[in-house]
Amino acid sequence: MIAGGGFHGKSTLLDALAHGCYNHVPGNGREFVVTSEKIVSLQSEDGRSIRNVDISPFIGQLPGTDKVTTDSFRTEDASGSTSMAASVVEALELGADTLLFDEDTCATNFLIRDTRMQRLVKSDPIVPLIYNIRAMLRDTGVSSILVIGGCGDYCDVADLVLEMRDYLCYDITETARKIAAEIPSTVTQHEKASFPRVQPRHIHLPSLPEHAKLAVRRLGVVDVAHAAAHAQETLDLRALSQLVSASQTRAVASALKALAGIVQNHELLHALQREAGDSGDSAASADEARAEGTHGGRVKQWTTLRKATRVLSREIDERGLDCVMEDGRLDPFLAKPRAIDVGLAINRLRSASLRYVTAHEDAGERPQ
Repeated sequence: MIAGGGFHGKSTLLDALAHGCYNHVPGNGREFVVTSEKIVSLQSEDGRSIRNVDISPFIGQLPGTDKVTTDSFRTEDASGSTSMAASVVEALELGADTLLFDEDTCATNFLIRDTRMQRLVKSDPIVPLIYNIRAMLRDTGVSSILVIGGCGDYCDVADLVLEMRDYLCYDITETARKIAAEIPSTVTQHEKASFPRVQPRHIHLPSLPEHAKLAVRRLGVVDVAHAAAHAQETLDLRALSQLVSASQTRAVASALKALAGIVQNHELLHALQREAGDSGDSAASADEARAEGTHGGRVKQWTTLRKATRVLSREIDERGLDCVMEDGRLDPFLAKPRAIDVGLAINRLRSASLRYVTAHEDAGERPQ
């Protein structure tokens, strides 16, 4: 937890951590901020689409006549809290090991629900992050770093509390613990005992824009003109703050087309078929292998999202960015995106088809 007064450097520190996933030029100062390549910065995205994501750890059954469950939630117009719930689960699915949250850009009702509001509103489907955050660390190994200026209840769950004061960083963990003991909250009474394992979803590769015209309007915004459906959509990646140049956005757009045409791209197809899972995460690998299957060779059509992005990133490392371009075409204005950012982009593509595998399909029948 990073605390401090306004304008003292909290968000600047978080931004430095977010961009520590990249190597920096020696001598400019930023090379001293080094974080994991799998660190992900998250924020609220009102209006984004969600493609069949299990957000039930954070959002329970929704009200209405047709009681909507949230174990495979889909919407074209997410609220702030549902967008954040989906973003957390999507990041975990793609292998994130650290999540970054800034109170200024997050939905408040996703972060916290204080005692007075609990008394005032008895029924709320939202389970705030504060009740899940320690269980998420224990059961998934994923750490969270939050910039907090007004939600003091996080003192109850923080392992380390830093204060930014006049642009300098101080460890105030012991002070925070004393205050938490002197002014108790009800957080520990509502904490979740466990966090469910995030299951892999399948991506239907032909649902990606192989034949569409993709135009990068600016950093984080891609216009997608679907040739077959005569439809147009905007792929809004502005919330992916770790995309730092339009060249990365161009590479993401090209990567989507490369994955869509994977049946014709023999190198990528063979690499995907050879992929045996991530040996560094045995639990995730077992889930992926079970979800992937080999029935009928339909890996050409369906594959787990994490596997597709991982294989693509590996091919870029080995063969260069030209491997995402159509045959005979070159683009000198590409910069390598992280595999996790390609996956996060796919999650925001409204035309993408993503889904979980059912027990019946797991037994032998692939998604149609």
